Amino acid sequence: MKTVIHDTPETIGEHLASRILAELRAANAAGRFYVLGCPGGRSPMPVYEALERQLAATPVDCSRLIIAMMDEYLLSSGDGLDPPPASAHYSCRGFGEREIVGRINRALPEALRMPAENFRMPAVAEPAAYDAELSALGGIDLFLLASGAGDGHIAFNTSPSIRLARRATAARASSRSPSRRDATISRPSRISVELKRCRRTASPSVSVPSPRFPRPLR
Repeated sequence: MKTVIHDTPETIGEHLASRILAELRAANAAGRFYVLGCPGGRSPMPVYEALERQLAATPVDCSRLIIAMMDEYLLSSGDGLDPPPASAHYSCRGFGEREIVGRINRALPEALRMPAENFRMPAVAEPAAYDAELSALGGIDLFLLASGAGDGHIAFNTSPSIRLARRATAARASSRSPSRRDATISRPSRISVELKRCRRTASPSVSVPSPRFPRPLR
């Protein structure tokens, strides 16, 4: 594995956006889907912003682009756990629709835009179905991983998460209380799908943290 160090978040974003679009062009030429695994939160924003800039400058057909989200918050309800509405500011579905698909599509003419059905989220009741869905697409081409600043979590999988487990339950540290304006939320827990590697080997693990503590955005 090659490690590349960049001086700023913006240069990381430009580098990865260029790679994503080059691989998407290759997938288009081969007549297949390109599956990009995405987290929410602040850390990957330079990538999504750079994708919008580069697509506006040089349009690429995104009709075969699949966005596979890696996590979602869950709220306790009378029937168990349910995702929040997409309008909630901490909703990962809402984030993906606005900050990923929204940025991509507004940079492009209508004929080149990503269809709404190409935005994929794990189903709370059937996490294994996400495995099958992504495997049917050929697996993940590239997965962006964003590490939480406080404890290094990826998709809310924190140490000591079981590395090879398909599903695991993990509690968040109680010291991690919301301190930012955009992190004031009403005690959601979160289901996470972390796809371990790339194309043709999609192997998600699902982590459902304890609902006891509020969850700040990354």
